[in-house]
Amino acid sequence: IYTNGGELATQDGDSWKGALESPESIKGLEQVQELFKTATKAPADSDSNEPWVPFNQGKAAMFSAPTWARWSIDLPKCNEGVAADDTSDDATAKRAKQQKCNEEHTGVFAMPGETAGSFATAFAGGSNLGIPAKSKHQELAQNLLKIIFSADFQNQLGKNGLIPGNTEYATSMGDDVYAKAAIAAALGAKLTPAAENWATVEGDRILEDFFQKIATGADVTASAKAADQLISDALNK
Repeated sequence: IYTNGGELATQDGDSWKGALESPESIKGLEQVQELFKTATKAPADSDSNEPWVPFNQGKAAMFSAPTWARWSIDLPKCNEGVAADDTSDDATAKRAKQQKCNEEHTGVFAMPGETAGSFATAFAGGSNLGIPAKSKHQELAQNLLKIIFSADFQNQLGKNGLIPGNTEYATSMGDDVYAKAAIAAALGAKLTPAAENWATVEGDRILEDFFQKIATGADVTASAKAADQLISDALNK
C-alpha cells in the first residue's frame, strides 16, 4: 500500500477517513492478492506468526520477517542437537557453529520496490512506547523513555541484531548482509496513522480481517470500501 503511494487512513481537519479504497492503495492491494494467489501454497487462512517453521522444514523457499528471525532459522543440515537449557561452553560453541551454518545456506534482502534498485516502503511498528495520560508516575515513565532512547540503549539494540529507533545509531548493527538489508528497509519505513484512536482499529482487528478477505480472493475494491468504513467509524468515535 505505502509503496504505491497509498495510505491506511488520512486526516481531514479533526476527522479521519479510511484510505484503502484510493487508487494508489487498491494498486498495492491487488499486488498483495496476487502474491497470495501465486507466491504461496500455504492455506489462505493459515497462521503466519512463525513463517520460519515451514522454511526450516523445507516447505518454503522464502519468508518475510523481522531481523531477529535470523536466529529462528534452524536447518536440519546445520542443527548440532544442543539442548535449549545447556549453557556450557561446548553448547555455546556448537550454537555459534550452527548459526554460522544456517546463515551460509540462506540469504536475505530488503523487499524490492517498484523500480530497479529501490526498496519497498516497509511498515515500521508492531511495538509502541507511550505514557498513559492517567499514569500516576509520568515523571518516572519519562525517565524510562530517556533511557530507552539513549545512545547506550539504542546501540545495545543494534549490537544484538535489532533495529535502533534512531537512525543515528544504525551503524551499531554492523555491516553484514542482514544489517544492510535491515537498514535499507528501515530508512524508508513508515508508521501507522498518528490517529488518537488507532489502537481501536488494532483492537478490533479490522486490518487482520480485511487482509484475510483479500487472501481468500474477495473483491479488493468492495472489501477496501467496507474496511474503510470500519476504520473511519473507529477513528472518529
